[in-house]
This record gives sequence, structure tokens and C-alpha cells, in this order.
Amino acid sequence: MQDLEEKLKRYAKDIPKIIAFESVYSMCGSVSPINEVGDLARKYGAITFNDEVHAVGMYGPLWTLRSKCSRTSRFRSSFHVGTNK
Repeated sequence: MQDLEEKLKRYAKDIPKIIAFESVYSMCGSVSPINEVGDLARKYGAITFNDEVHAVGMYGPLWTLRSKCSRTSRFRSSFHVGTNK
């Protein structure tokens, strides 16, 4: 997160920025810090693009996506990619 913040600091808040990330990295099984990404996006005026395709089925019996388990109100504007039943 520190590296991401350093990169975001380089640009004025009014310059368009997008943070693209996955909620679950399937190769190693690690889970991304969605809430912290949202905090940085809000702080630096970025939008987010969250790829949830590998999170499908991991959270709850109804195939709930990970972002729905997070406080997505932290995101200024976000796009989610994935499948959901």
C-alpha cells in the first residue's frame, strides 16, 4: 500500500487516476486490502477497477463477491468485473 500511495502522490488530485486490482490473487491465494485501496482512492481522487472473477464463490453460500463483504462506500467511483449468481 505504501508503494501505491507513493505513486498516487506524484499527481494532483484533479488528474484522472485509476487503481486496477484483483480482490483475490488466485495463484497464491492472497486477499487484497480492498478497504485500504478505497481509502487511497478517495484520498487521491482515483477511481477503482476491481477484478473479482477469482473471488466468486469464496464468500458465502450465495456466491457473494468479496467487495460486497467490504465497505465499498469508501470508493468514489468503482467498476467491478466478475460473475455473480
